[in-house]
Amino acid sequence: MIVAFLNHKGGVGKTTLALHVAGAWAAQSKRIVVVDTDSQGSALDGSEQRVKIGKIVGAIAFPLSIPIWIAAGAALYLLGVMAFGGSIGYKQSLAVWVYSSLPPAILGTVVAILVLFLKAKDTIDPEHILVTNPGAFMGPESSPVLVAALSQFDLLRFYGLFLAAVGLRKIAKLSSGSAWGIVIGFYVIRAVFAVSRAAIFGG
Repeated sequence: MIVAFLNHKGGVGKTTLALHVAGAWAAQSKRIVVVDTDSQGSALDGSEQRVKIGKIVGAIAFPLSIPIWIAAGAALYLLGVMAFGGSIGYKQSLAVWVYSSLPPAILGTVVAILVLFLKAKDTIDPEHILVTNPGAFMGPESSPVLVAALSQFDLLRFYGLFLAAVGLRKIAKLSSGSAWGIVIGFYVIRAVFAVSRAAIFGG
């Protein structure tokens, strides 16, 4: 992908914007090249430094986001069980969250590694190594909202929902209907958030 920032007027923030975008992409482990065709060449002054900072932020933010995601998910299950009149402690809801999240993540990782070893390297799409939802079949010109909506029908996510409902039913002593109500409620909220984000930000 090629992204260009241009304006005939000087001092409007072209270089600053280009360097910030490059740093953000570098933080997502994307390979980037910054080309400054301006006669001042001011992008060369700070681009390498900003890219390094972006990589450092990405290397720190991703590992820190995992325990935060796990803690927040456990808190949501705790609130859901309390809303349905069940009884569960935070450690128990944490156990259910990990029980429902870890197996699909491990299964997806193992299958993705197998795909990398078994498929010819010229047939592998790095954006869609593991195709577990209809959104992965959509082309780059497809509507981001449609892709986000179709991506919610993910086989590994459904496996995790099943494990979550079983875990909540057993641990919190809820009826099957209440356990599935909590799980499907959070699934719908997450799907609406993902589709809304795609509608607002385009992807």
